[in-house]
Amino acid sequence: MNQPSDLELTITAVGDSHELRMRLKRPGDGADMQRGPFPVSLNPETLREHSDDLAQYGASLRDMLFTTEAAAQFKAMRAAAIGSAGSLRVRLHLPPDLHTIRWELILDPETGRAMAQDSHLLLTRYLSANDYASVQLRPKGTLRALIAVAAPDDYAEHTLAKIDFDAEVASIQAALHHLNPTTINATWQGLDSALREGYDIVYLVAHGQLRNGNPWLYLMDDDGNADRRSGKSLADLLRGLNDRRPRLVVLASCASAGDGYADALAALGPALAQAGVPAVLAMQGNVQMTTIAAFAPVLFKELLLDGLIDRAVNSARLAVADTTDWWMPVLYTRLSEGRIWVEKDSAATADPLQAALALLEAMPTDKHTPVPLPDSFAVATIPHRMELPPNNVFVGRDDELRQLAYDLKAGKGAIITTGMGGVGKTQLASEFAYRYGRYFAGGVFWINCADPERIPVEVAAGGGPGGLDLPNFAEQSADEQVLLVKQAWKDATPRLLIFDNCEDERVLRRHRPREGGCRVLVTSRRQQWSSGQNLATLDLEVLGRSFSIELLRNLANPYDPERLSVAQADAIAEILGDLPLALHLAGSYLALFDSTSPEEFLHDVQQRRLSQSALLNVDELYVPTLEAQERASSLFAVLTLGLDRLAPSDPGGALARTFLARATCLEPAGTTFPRTLLSRTAPVDTTDQEQTRLVDTALNLIINLGFLELETGNRLRMHRLIVDAIKQADLADDPLSDFAPVALHYCAELIAQADNLITNGQIVAGRALLDLEQALWTQFLDWSYDQESNEAGISVGARATAQLGNYWTITGLKGAPTEQRLRKAFAGAQRLHDRQAQANVLKAIGDVQQFRDDRDGALSSYQQALALFREIGAKLGEANAAGSSEPLVDRQ
Repeated sequence: MNQPSDLELTITAVGDSHELRMRLKRPGDGADMQRGPFPVSLNPETLREHSDDLAQYGASLRDMLFTTEAAAQFKAMRAAAIGSAGSLRVRLHLPPDLHTIRWELILDPETGRAMAQDSHLLLTRYLSANDYASVQLRPKGTLRALIAVAAPDDYAEHTLAKIDFDAEVASIQAALHHLNPTTINATWQGLDSALREGYDIVYLVAHGQLRNGNPWLYLMDDDGNADRRSGKSLADLLRGLNDRRPRLVVLASCASAGDGYADALAALGPALAQAGVPAVLAMQGNVQMTTIAAFAPVLFKELLLDGLIDRAVNSARLAVADTTDWWMPVLYTRLSEGRIWVEKDSAATADPLQAALALLEAMPTDKHTPVPLPDSFAVATIPHRMELPPNNVFVGRDDELRQLAYDLKAGKGAIITTGMGGVGKTQLASEFAYRYGRYFAGGVFWINCADPERIPVEVAAGGGPGGLDLPNFAEQSADEQVLLVKQAWKDATPRLLIFDNCEDERVLRRHRPREGGCRVLVTSRRQQWSSGQNLATLDLEVLGRSFSIELLRNLANPYDPERLSVAQADAIAEILGDLPLALHLAGSYLALFDSTSPEEFLHDVQQRRLSQSALLNVDELYVPTLEAQERASSLFAVLTLGLDRLAPSDPGGALARTFLARATCLEPAGTTFPRTLLSRTAPVDTTDQEQTRLVDTALNLIINLGFLELETGNRLRMHRLIVDAIKQADLADDPLSDFAPVALHYCAELIAQADNLITNGQIVAGRALLDLEQALWTQFLDWSYDQESNEAGISVGARATAQLGNYWTITGLKGAPTEQRLRKAFAGAQRLHDRQAQANVLKAIGDVQQFRDDRDGALSSYQQALALFREIGAKLGEANAAGSSEPLVDRQ
């Protein structure tokens, strides 16, 4: 079967109207055909009037989307694509508020038939993920399927239709019998447990409701009764599964549930897609039981032929084409080829370097050419290491993106984007990677420079699987890994290296490649850079007003732009000085507290600007103008508004304030950290289900307020300016004194887990775990060494330090700094008379000394450790110390 061509129809908001752009990509054709923008006049009222006349609805939608010129261009692209490939994948890129329209009914300007009922067209809706993770497809033979059905006994009490568990299961099991699917009752605990095991296909049958724009699902409790759960909880669960996320989730019902049930599924579909599920099929109407019964078996039968979910959905729609609700299944996907299981491609490029150079040459840079759309899947198919997920509310910056593309394509040394804090330098770099990264065949590699000491780990992280995948890479020492990666950077293959938060010229000079095909993009607050380094700078300004308005309206309520009028958004943008970080906080605040009117919000910000001081300017790298200081004052005002909503008298608010204060203790400011660090260190009983929910509520509250950003891999980040503001707000007298002990225990557990992996031969996994959290355990082990009276902290720190011995051995980090750290741990263990810890640390010190060829020192350390192990009766430690010392004794 020929690979279909791809036609992307992108609709974007422009003020109160919309415009359409088209991009056609044909297999084997390196150049895209792009047309537009064309004006679009969508009229939801007219569409609602035709809700009962499917043909008229589709015709009206066609006429609204395709003007005469747009229709002509669509027809030309359609003919070119189908003529060369035989079929055409039509991918709709839509703003969130337009997903309520029944796009599956739109008529084809060429044939007059519904696009979704044309065997030559594969109609899907494209959604990128908020929490980006590459889609790791598995072979068909390893696929796992889960069928989860919620059939509560008390359905009538909730005005729900009865679900026949046995009938639902039987029809899907028959279609998926080759995969031997697992079947469960859809309780929350059962669903949570099953999903964590890792399933590729999940078929979920559950009633739902849509309340205040939020979807809810009716699952079951252990007694068989209905258990109403937020759809957001399911999205959060899937987001946290990372590479265990399903490749396909199908949300279905056997009958109508009333009260906009299908709208709940339709709203849940985008939420799951944005949580990282690459393909979600949901229902956008009160679908009939008979329709689902005919649709689902065809869907799965066709899917298992070639793994193409969009083709399978098309076939299933055609199978129910005579029903009145054939259009209700809607497919949200970010799969570039629509494939949910891997199919090996044996074709090989004759000259990979020439192909890579041709790909870079095809990167569009002309100012009249539309900026490419974000494509996280395209990035996932090349070697990559990305820290930030796609930003679904990114607006503007087209001129800056084109300039970066032009300069990087031309190879103009390193490009430095600079500007005041909160202006969006990091977001611009991330957006460039998702839009233009596909043109760098050698890959895209993100290097976080916030902690200069950690940069070698950041560099080395790009050499393993998913990145450069260098041979025998995991077996090399840390220094050798860095050298291997930097050596690979010297070849001629075009790569994009992003040095984020690089404030020190010496750091850039030390780590950037001086030869080869790499292009270097740097984000920095530093305004002045020395000449002679072949650097070009791009000064990033605040957003243009029209984009500020668009961003605010999208954030305040993406499904209802009228929540915030253009005039209201304009007034808020004015007082915030169009600073992207402040706009993000403002829009998040208005979305979360929808009872607050825009006028009330604006008044509160104005009052706080007058009564409170601005953020202190402690940035020596970027000296803001008076105008910039006023923007910082407005930013602080918005922050304090959000903080005041976290009432200390409310358990959730108090816990959220605790989390914020603790997050400011993490060093360096602006680095990422695991979400579980905060949740695990919550000052509540996490064995209590209600208190566990409170922890999730508090964390979600400050994430939704914009105080914490959710990053790749369920990690969090707090912007440096927000860190400064929260510190000034004095949420706690000494947050570190309460946080450090529990954070140290968390780090000790992490070190023990990694040490156990390494000891049992899982060296790559153990090493990766410690590499990822190096900044975290380094900070809190250092804290433990400085303690005088905290006996528990000193002991935990000493024992955890000793457990790092295996890690330091395999990474080759056995120099003087490592021995100094061990000596500090030993001194603490001595003060406590903790002989077990002393013995463990002495053994590790001996290993370091032996590595440095200090045989006398190593023998002395081993013998001291041996004596202590014998004294306390630790047989395993005694054997290890004796085994290490014997060769040294023999040499004497």
